[in-house]
Amino acid sequence: MNFTYRSSPSHVIFGLPFPEAVQKMVPKDEITTFWVIASEKHRSLVEKFSDLEGVSVIEHFSRVIDHVPADQVQKARHSVAKSGPDVLLSIGGHAAVELAKAVALKHMIPIWSVPADYTGSEMTDIYEITTNGEKEIGRNPSVRPETVFYDPDLPSSLPFHSATPSALSALGNLVEATISPSTNPVTYQQSLQGSDRMFRELTTLSASGEINSSMRESFQLGACLGGKSLSEISLGFLQQAARILSGVGSASFAEVHSVLLPFYFKERWSSLDEDTKSDMRIAFGADHPPLELQSIMETLHCSSSLRDLGFDRETVESAVPRILNQPSPAVDELTNEEMSSIITNSFDNR
Repeated sequence: MNFTYRSSPSHVIFGLPFPEAVQKMVPKDEITTFWVIASEKHRSLVEKFSDLEGVSVIEHFSRVIDHVPADQVQKARHSVAKSGPDVLLSIGGHAAVELAKAVALKHMIPIWSVPADYTGSEMTDIYEITTNGEKEIGRNPSVRPETVFYDPDLPSSLPFHSATPSALSALGNLVEATISPSTNPVTYQQSLQGSDRMFRELTTLSASGEINSSMRESFQLGACLGGKSLSEISLGFLQQAARILSGVGSASFAEVHSVLLPFYFKERWSSLDEDTKSDMRIAFGADHPPLELQSIMETLHCSSSLRDLGFDRETVESAVPRILNQPSPAVDELTNEEMSSIITNSFDNR
């Protein structure tokens, strides 16, 4: 056996309320200054955080916008340069942590992240910035959050119609990390274990129709494992395609990611070796995991096509060259024809 394993070095604090967890982190005999990114719906948590001993919030930046527009990034960077905080703190979903990453790309300041969804962005070194509809996607170790707080109560405010695609996005990260040509035995095993747990909970959710505290905990763990696994492989087609397509439409990253997932999985399934297929059958408890996933998504009433998310054919077709021309969209993974087929099929739900 011969392989290279690159591990995500984030410090993860799981299962404690954020204020309680952070109070144990900050020195009591000095003040740590924070530049906070959090939308208005998290204002009460920001205020509670700012009252903690040893904490000084020097700005609360509440203008959190999907897809990280370049003009927003410039405003945030300018503010951070003026205030000089010790830590960038993001509270919220994909958009909040992605803005923190865009700031850290310019200013070498550690990020602490408190995720409110399950996309796993808080565990990766992947960043995005959108300029005039064109999304720059890259990787840099300086943008990976240094500390991640998984507060068990925070995702409880996530509506069902947002929580489901977000959980499927975490599963998408796990699937992609399992079958990526750049995976390794360690990442492969943790991704399989994460997929097993996530899919069991999604199956239970499809029967009950209600997300309870145990499910939220499992989804948070799946998000953590999915993001960690994603950081340990090459940046692949599914992640890049979802980011680019979400940038040209009105749907969120999680919604686009979850729609693409079953079509990507189906396309890749036939080329997997028998050992991988066997392992994934066990993880998903099904003879044909891509079809079982699609069935569960239908039961959960998830969007089944890009058309359902409001995309028109012209917009999707115009995004295809951008996806194919990414620096390393899917080396040794998919041909251009296969990648185009996934996107076309995900629009038409074929």
